[in-house]
Amino acid sequence: MQYRLYKRRWIGLVALVMLNLAAAMNWLWFSPIANSTVAQWNLSYDNVNWLANSVNLIYLPVSLAVPICVETFGLRWTCAFGAFMTLASSWVRYGAAKGSTNATTTFAVFMLSSVLNGIGQPIFQVLAPKYSERWFDLRERTTATMLIAVSNPIGGALAQLIAPAVGTDDILVLAIITSALTVPAAFFVLERPPTPPTFSASTESPSMFETLRDVFFPGRGRPGKFVMTRRQRIDFVILTIEFGSLVGAFTAMSILLNQFMVPYGYSADTAGFVGAAFLLSGIVAACVTAPIYDRYLTHHLATSARLFVSALGIIYLTLIWGIRGNDLGGIYAQFVLIGVCSFILLPVALELGVEVSRNAETSSAIFWCSANLFSVIYILVEGALRAPEDADPPLNMHRAVIFQSVVVMVLCAAVFGLEGRQVRRQIDKEKADEAGSEHLMENPSQVSREEIGEGNGPGLAEVDSRKHVE
Repeated sequence: MQYRLYKRRWIGLVALVMLNLAAAMNWLWFSPIANSTVAQWNLSYDNVNWLANSVNLIYLPVSLAVPICVETFGLRWTCAFGAFMTLASSWVRYGAAKGSTNATTTFAVFMLSSVLNGIGQPIFQVLAPKYSERWFDLRERTTATMLIAVSNPIGGALAQLIAPAVGTDDILVLAIITSALTVPAAFFVLERPPTPPTFSASTESPSMFETLRDVFFPGRGRPGKFVMTRRQRIDFVILTIEFGSLVGAFTAMSILLNQFMVPYGYSADTAGFVGAAFLLSGIVAACVTAPIYDRYLTHHLATSARLFVSALGIIYLTLIWGIRGNDLGGIYAQFVLIGVCSFILLPVALELGVEVSRNAETSSAIFWCSANLFSVIYILVEGALRAPEDADPPLNMHRAVIFQSVVVMVLCAAVFGLEGRQVRRQIDKEKADEAGSEHLMENPSQVSREEIGEGNGPGLAEVDSRKHVE
């Protein structure tokens, strides 16, 4: 089989990026303006936290249902449904903000909006590795996964910047932005290319139940099907724990950052700027490093994971002494480092999950489910650890920072048990080499052209892949 790339792959990628932006902005809109939200609608800080935390809670069952939906309805219609849920979420929220003066009713409708967003958001995040596998080749797959994965935090960064600027009085801005992003993107996520870009894209993934059975009940797989080895099962569990704890901590920090900083005398705008730097620095780092992984560090994903997870454990621990008054420069430095390491790791972890499980949608669903479970735990526990009003400073979150930092540091130690052998990439490379050799056997004149024009260029498989772009 000759493998091909199609230019239309970028249309679906841009559509998924737009949908992720919209979902994330709706998710984190109230977090950077927690103080004014509490004052305007007579809510508590716990109420505001639940507007974001409820998305994480709904995320848990929905993320596990995404592989089943893709298997039943296809990737395209699953994304269209998620787009509709996100659009409905933004307009329900606008209706609550403008149509009710009762605090209880307003909060209830805000929660309904969050539930709708919690149904839509998992779809776009879980499907990133699957879309990359179906449409992109070995030289672009990590980059494609990165672009889709980081678009959600970009939406969070936009919320950190836009929400404080427009305040609580103009939620219509959010509804308009959401409409502009979701309506054109809803139906542009294409199902699959006519000819696959790699061998793995030409094969159907096992069902989610088969993969879970393979992880938890080894030896019960069906003959002729891919079966995870003991080492791969251990790697998958380690990756699930590390992804969950680190992404969960990152999410909790994004949601609670305003409440971490304001008690020490920083303004909501300053907290929003730190949050934006936290996210945008990581996004820049991911955009720079993902192409490097695709082209030069393709076989070093596990080594990178061990390096950056270890660094994150140490940096999180320093937050215990870092979040304090009159030290804005130090806070910026710590959060920028966390953002850089976290975002570099994000596509690496998602791709490693597919490598050891050979199931893009199920591994991604389990990882994101784990991340949101950890996020719910972090936010609930840290909210309970908030200092009383008579503390110094009042309502500070120092005990919450200690809890989160210690948990992350302890769980990061598990990364040293990771082997992370890249099985899928190895098979795809072998099949691509075979396809390239067969093509040159059928077209011997191609050999002389490649020898003359590409003597120091890419391998046969890569040349063949680049030749067939439509």
